[in-house]
Amino acid sequence: MTACSRKTRLLLRAGIYCLLTVPLASSFYFSTIKSLAWLLSAQLALAFALMLLVILVDRLPGNAARKILGLMLLNIIAAFQLARLLSFYFQGESFNTRFFFHFNVNSLAEAGTAYQQLIFASLLFFGVLSVLGWFMFSSSHQTRHGGRLPAYSVALALLAGTLILEPDIAGFGKKQIHAFFSPSPVLSLDTIAWDELGLHRAALDDAMNDIYPGKNLVFVYLESLEKIYTDAAVFPGLTPNIDHLKTLGLDFAPMVQTDGTGWTVGGLVASQCGTPLLYGKGPGGNDILQSGFLSQAVCLADILKQAGYYQEFLGGASTRFAGKGAFLRNHGYDEVKGRAELSERLSDSSYQSGWGLYDDSLLDIAMEEFEKLAAGGRPFNLSLLTLDTHHPSGQASRSCPPYQAIDNSILHAVHCTDYLLGRFVERLSSHPAWEDTVLVLFSDHLAMRNAAQQYYPEGYDRQLLFLALNVAAARAATTVGTHMDVAPTVLALLGVGHEREFLAGRSLVDARQQAGRAADFFAAQRLAAIEYLNSNALTGSKKSLCENSRLLEVRKQALWVAGHEVALSISGEPLVLDAVGRTHAVVVLLNPMGEISSTMAVNVQNVPHVLYQFRDQAFLLIAPSGSLPARFAGTLSGRDDSASGHDIQVIMGRLGADLELLGSTSDIENLQLDNADCGSRLAQIGAGAGHANDTDLLARMCQSESRNLSYIDAATGDLHLTRVAHENSWYEAVLSSRGPGRYALLSRASLGSMNEQSDFAHCHAYFGNSELIIPRIELDGVSRSLRMRLIPGEDWQFEVLE
Repeated sequence: MTACSRKTRLLLRAGIYCLLTVPLASSFYFSTIKSLAWLLSAQLALAFALMLLVILVDRLPGNAARKILGLMLLNIIAAFQLARLLSFYFQGESFNTRFFFHFNVNSLAEAGTAYQQLIFASLLFFGVLSVLGWFMFSSSHQTRHGGRLPAYSVALALLAGTLILEPDIAGFGKKQIHAFFSPSPVLSLDTIAWDELGLHRAALDDAMNDIYPGKNLVFVYLESLEKIYTDAAVFPGLTPNIDHLKTLGLDFAPMVQTDGTGWTVGGLVASQCGTPLLYGKGPGGNDILQSGFLSQAVCLADILKQAGYYQEFLGGASTRFAGKGAFLRNHGYDEVKGRAELSERLSDSSYQSGWGLYDDSLLDIAMEEFEKLAAGGRPFNLSLLTLDTHHPSGQASRSCPPYQAIDNSILHAVHCTDYLLGRFVERLSSHPAWEDTVLVLFSDHLAMRNAAQQYYPEGYDRQLLFLALNVAAARAATTVGTHMDVAPTVLALLGVGHEREFLAGRSLVDARQQAGRAADFFAAQRLAAIEYLNSNALTGSKKSLCENSRLLEVRKQALWVAGHEVALSISGEPLVLDAVGRTHAVVVLLNPMGEISSTMAVNVQNVPHVLYQFRDQAFLLIAPSGSLPARFAGTLSGRDDSASGHDIQVIMGRLGADLELLGSTSDIENLQLDNADCGSRLAQIGAGAGHANDTDLLARMCQSESRNLSYIDAATGDLHLTRVAHENSWYEAVLSSRGPGRYALLSRASLGSMNEQSDFAHCHAYFGNSELIIPRIELDGVSRSLRMRLIPGEDWQFEVLE
């Protein structure tokens, strides 16, 4: 090798190293905690990685192979450095949960439109690096046999040095080693210390009965607008309108941010569903986004929907970003509109920031929607998400005055949003519907790294802003609040009647609920329990039954279906395993792909009623023998006549089609079924046509004749229901006619709790999931069946469906 070529190669290596240190040095610059030890360690790791790369490439035969492999490995190193730079640029810290949460195609594509300069700079960076790498690897063949080859021990030493010195790789390795030698206890629903951790087991029950509407709701999520901006000692005169509104309403403090809530979608989910967005990491890295965002959790908008509210969400940014739109649509919102839908309503379509609509445009549209919803005659929830204050720079609407005290882009944007909020509230309060409306202002999360953080006092106690206006006289709790407390608090302020509980949240206006709350929101045991519950109990399995070798099994006093633990509870109370197959059954509903969509425990007397409600879905049923009426299904293949009448049976199928008995056992703890022929069974269920229409199925629900039949009073048209099952109790009820196909509850009387006697007549009426099912009712000696639905927003009024 000549001196010239050796010098050229050294210069190329030095150039590549210097180029790769640019994102590394930039990460250090944007870090909120600048550690010289971190920078030095990362630089040494980078140097070792490049030396290792050169050694590996030099030993390859063939010029083409060296170029291809060399460029591929070099770009992997570069991609790692650039990804970390992006994390520091937006967050002020390295890789974490919220970074990987946004690491998906939709989110990256939407962010790319907002930061096109970053995309261009990245492409230029990769281009220059590839050119330098191409020339370096082209010249490597000249010295491949020119001297003594490095020993493998040198390569191994460089690899070890890279792994040990690189801060993020070393940190990940330490966590894995710690997890291996100090494994966390195996969690299940029965091993969680619910009261000690301040968690509510009743939140796992998806039943929503007896819900009544209250006031209208206007919920404004303020992008990164935390409480520090309203502190006049730090930023004098920055938020005069919010400061004034705080004197008129309930200002909740202190409000802290916990794990799983520090980004927009995390804040939305936690404030709506009462649980932080903590989730188990799967092969996809962001599996909770793909698995339906706590699909089995009952959230704020789910409750309001059940109460008859029409719900609309407006945001300036794209609804595709981070799965925001999917979450909102899956949990009760009727309309979800973002940049794509709202841009058409702008008089000047070019008046948008990189992220989307400016706040002045958004709030003008929101006022139009408020007027439309107020004229609709239904209670409503209008939710907004502002955008101008988005980190790291903020972009103020052009209709706003600048902040005079400090010339700073973020502070100008905060001052602007405050100005626009004042104008928006003034317009709201002049509308007749204001008297029946509650306005909530809430920080979606604390601000990430931004242009104004240089003005934050060192050690400042940063808190979320949570302000409620136009509420009845009430006092906010003085205990610490979190995102998870927002939903139960808002429901209380609206006056919505409900009996729902939230996993990790309590009402901040109910002193009784504050008495037993957890003292440490950051306790590792609590966070681990929430992560387990979010991933296993509040999120439906997105795997087909056939993807697990075991269909059913019982282990450690817990029931597992295809690897998914079933939350055994009824009416908010935990259900012991021994009750399954004796007094209660378990219904597992399947979607068309054979995935578990819902699981529920049901009193055995109500099994056919519940299955009838979900008659279009395939199901897996674990119940006592005889709990399903023989004539309800037509045929039951696989029946074992030698099985005891008290055996627990496992049945798969769909109502109106043939059912199959998969197996039986006399002891629930011995239940274990493999997944043989799963695919063919699911295919048969999907292809099978029903043998009866809905009315026929309802009429065939009764197992035998009964002397306690409900009846219709021929003179008044009133319905007399002699036995109605609701949750865990029996009732007697009378429904008064309110016109064709409409009835109102006239009276009801409790007949006591449902006992353990397995009376499988199934002729009683049943109220659940907002439906009233009456299998048999008589009028002048003629039997008929009725199915009615509770009318949303009305006081115990029903309409006949069939």
